Amino acid sequence: MSTLKVDSLVEKTSGNGVHIPGHVIQVVDTSNSNQIEYTGVNYIDTSTTATITPKFSTSKILVLHSAGGIFLNHDTEGNHSGNSALLQLKRNGVATNFNQSRWMYHASGYWTGINWSFSYVDTPSTTSALTYLITIGKDQSSGNIRYNDHDSTISGSPRLATLTLMEIAQ
Repeated sequence: MSTLKVDSLVEKTSGNGVHIPGHVIQVVDTSNSNQIEYTGVNYIDTSTTATITPKFSTSKILVLHSAGGIFLNHDTEGNHSGNSALLQLKRNGVATNFNQSRWMYHASGYWTGINWSFSYVDTPSTTSALTYLITIGKDQSSGNIRYNDHDSTISGSPRLATLTLMEIAQ
């Protein structure tokens, strides 16, 4: 078995990069402290967005998102009607295959914490710029939800949403 030892790797042709399958090629991260409160039905865009331009069309994009929130008066205890807070990831304005819901019920008038965090692997097959955007929503008109909640009376209520994009070589 041979051992290769180097002090640095330099791309052979400028602008092509060093391609090692399974390794992170680039990382883009962003954060914001904007709170969104929503009382409607379906989805609303948050201000959590990031753009990455893949170096290789074969790369995968690992999307990591973290944010907290709360839900108020969405259902009444014992009513199992499937009321949900909804979370969706858009790429260039179009919903990806990532779509989740956080179902809950509680007594009227009480806030319940929501964990909006997730990870998702996307396969965009392009070297064009990709803009990822977090959207939230709910499936019924009752109650309201908050994304990136600023309520200091709720223990552990985060005030910072983060979105990290990692290009992974394949």
